[in-house]
Amino acid sequence: MPSADEILQRMRAIQERREEAIRPLLALLAERSQLLKKLEELKEPYGRAYVMAEEGGWTPEELAALGADEPVKRPRRRKRTAKKPAANAPETGSPAAAVPAQGPAPAQDAPVGTGSSD
Repeated sequence: MPSADEILQRMRAIQERREEAIRPLLALLAERSQLLKKLEELKEPYGRAYVMAEEGGWTPEELAALGADEPVKRPRRRKRTAKKPAANAPETGSPAAAVPAQGPAPAQDAPVGTGSSD
């Protein structure tokens, strides 16, 4: 039967081989992590460039033939809306003027050319 020292030596030898076997993987994991981070940082500029190419007349099919994949993340487009009045602008009229009156609706004149003759 081996002594405790012999068992520890074997265990250390096994552990050293395991550590040596993992070193290349650890180095590649670190490099892979950096590359994935860089790829993530390129998604938005790539999307903008792809849209600019489309706006320049290139079709998605033509771009794909050149090796340009459609971007996963396209740039956000701002919706153009009418300008809203500033929040601190003075209001015109009273707040009650904005509330419709309750009760019967006012009578409307009949359209011209319909109804009775004079």
